Amino acid sequence: RGVLFGMEEEEEEEAPNRHTDEGVHALVPSTRHRWLCHSVYCLCYIAIGAVTAMLGPTLVPLAEEAGRSVGSLAALFTSRGLGWFFGSVVAGKILDRFHGSGHRLLMVGLVLNTVSLFLV
Repeated sequence: RGVLFGMEEEEEEEAPNRHTDEGVHALVPSTRHRWLCHSVYCLCYIAIGAVTAMLGPTLVPLAEEAGRSVGSLAALFTSRGLGWFFGSVVAGKILDRFHGSGHRLLMVGLVLNTVSLFLV
């Protein structure tokens, strides 16, 4: 130990090396895993945005196909908004209940939502 300005200098503790310490290394996600998660999130949000935006331009052909007026199909916008609202409330409750695996649940929900929207 050395003396610095009349005070004893404390020894520095070694910081854990994430490459050698298995406990710390196990908690740190790999760069590849993070990129995969980010890519899936991004693709799902792009797909959901594209499908959500599709209702506006397809409203007139949808009204012609259904034999109804465009004004009578305005309830589609309201029902879509209410569906997103109630779906968000339920998803929030589920995520609160399973807070340890939130990313997995969110990703599974987004993928299922995206696949179901494309099937319709």
